[in-house]
Amino acid sequence: MATLFRKCCAWRYFVGQLYSSHGGLSSNFEKILCSKSFTTSTSMQKYYLLPNYLKKCGRRDMKRRALYEDHEMERSNLRVLKKNDILPSAVRQKAASDMDKLPLNSSITRVRNRCVLTDRGRGIVGKYRISRMMFRYYADKGLIAGMQKAQW
Repeated sequence: MATLFRKCCAWRYFVGQLYSSHGGLSSNFEKILCSKSFTTSTSMQKYYLLPNYLKKCGRRDMKRRALYEDHEMERSNLRVLKKNDILPSAVRQKAASDMDKLPLNSSITRVRNRCVLTDRGRGIVGKYRISRMMFRYYADKGLIAGMQKAQW
């Protein structure tokens, strides 16, 4: 809180120095500018993640995405060999056993879409990659480009 107070005082000093030589600010504008709080917390702040921080499920999902990326080609090749009816059954069984040896988390079905703001795993609006609550909050505020409330 002390650093915020120092920043606010420094801002007031800067504004005062900047405009005192140019005829000054109007007193009402200066009062409004100096009384503004420079905090960034909002009522929705409790739902946000810290920068570069994911919850446990999000970290697990990132590991699964990395594993999927590493084994994607191998898994798809083995799947094609396993499902091919023309190949001998020994080759298909070998492909199936090799596929069983791959890590389970390297499958695409283990990857889950999560909200980029809150790390929520359910109710994701796919196009925007945020949860339904965050979507509604930002849409109501008009912060999503091209989104407006329906009127008829």
